[in-house]
Amino acid sequence: MAIVTFAPPLEWEDETYTEVDTDLLARLKGRDKLAIMARLRKRGERDVMQPETDDRYVIAALSRATKIPEDAFGELPIRVFTEVVMEAQSSLLSSEDGADPPSSN
Repeated sequence: MAIVTFAPPLEWEDETYTEVDTDLLARLKGRDKLAIMARLRKRGERDVMQPETDDRYVIAALSRATKIPEDAFGELPIRVFTEVVMEAQSSLLSSEDGADPPSSN
């Protein structure tokens, strides 16, 4: 499991979040990815060429999978935010059998 603990806990809109499980990204489907990409475009974000390595996409996907608001992640200390993004990227790029992701060569 890829659980990142928030230290200190994250307080956002009368909710307290103590951790995030990036493995919940496995719940998402292709239609979720398409919806996230469409929402980013609608917000005026330029197209993301490699979504799984783009912080904006990763946080939007993690928000969709965990129900933690996107804006809440932005309030994390930068070290914790970076750890969350890195763990989420790893979860998005790894396969269920633990094999390395395919190479782009």
